[in-house]
Amino acid sequence: KRFVGRSDVASEAVSRIDGELSGVVKTEYAKGGVRVTKIKITEYGASEIIGKPQGEYVTVDIGKAYEDDSAFQAAIGVVSAEISGIIKRKTGKRQFSAFVVGLGNSELTSDAIGPETAKGIIVTRHIKEFSERIFEEMNFNSVSVAVPGVLGSTGIESSAAVKALSKEINPD
Repeated sequence: KRFVGRSDVASEAVSRIDGELSGVVKTEYAKGGVRVTKIKITEYGASEIIGKPQGEYVTVDIGKAYEDDSAFQAAIGVVSAEISGIIKRKTGKRQFSAFVVGLGNSELTSDAIGPETAKGIIVTRHIKEFSERIFEEMNFNSVSVAVPGVLGSTGIESSAAVKALSKEINPD
């Protein structure tokens, strides 16, 4: 049953395994033309076979939603709900602070999704620090964003920048 091949995507790794694998729970659903696959790896043995740490992985396939504005908006809603759900399950909080990192090289089209996505995030942490009252009236979560760049452009490993910023920001 050993997974042969390499993929950063848990759902791809699981789909390449023949038969069922103990310690892996796979669920799928579709909403508004968007396909969602959730993989939960619950056992060490399954983790070793798949090559991913134990945890929860979500793949959202938006297909060609980018070609239709209403379909794209629906896809954004699905992605937002999935991310929010994961954070709420992990923190146990309805209101939480999040740190979004746009990883990738903004100079390469094929690697720019992280930095480009970060541009669309509504950043609110500074509002909470400025005025708790205004922040509570907005009914948002506290969100910070960073786009650390890539080693070849900054001379700094992205992981080092993220760790340092996480320590300072201390998100949930």
